Amino acid sequence: WIAFGLAFVLACVGWTAVATLPDKYESSSQIYVDTASVLNPLLEGVAVENDTEKQLEVMRQTLLARPNLEKVARNTDMDLKAHNERDFEATVDNLRDRIALEATETNVFTLSYTDTDAERAKAVVQELTTLFVQNNLGRNRRDMQAAQDFLAAQVKTYEKKLDRAESRLAEFKQK
Repeated sequence: WIAFGLAFVLACVGWTAVATLPDKYESSSQIYVDTASVLNPLLEGVAVENDTEKQLEVMRQTLLARPNLEKVARNTDMDLKAHNERDFEATVDNLRDRIALEATETNVFTLSYTDTDAERAKAVVQELTTLFVQNNLGRNRRDMQAAQDFLAAQVKTYEKKLDRAESRLAEFKQK
């Protein structure tokens, strides 16, 4: 009976402890990053190809950069709890600590955030995903413009070569 009574008391203490723990919610998203630039097929054999792992690391550093985290904190109203600059800095540091960003497969990122508020966890992941997509869209536009410029330069080069070849042919026919 003593063991039964002790087990009952320990179970009650354990249930109480578990009941007082705050709920934790985790929100996550998977993002596919196409690291094959528009330029890669065009520059094949002409220039050194970029390392995919480096590109993924750059994306990770860009997403978790201080200005981006401050923007996320402001857009998700986490800055409203901060009474001064030091509190805001602590909020941003706490935000960084609770964000997990890892490459699960080649070119696939899993972005997750854990919080005691389910809506805030969802909002933070949504904001980070939006930021990630916006950064990539800008990069893709620049890559497409660079590809168009490269192709235009190649067309001009081949036009000049063709003109020279045609003039040599005309000269040969005259001789």
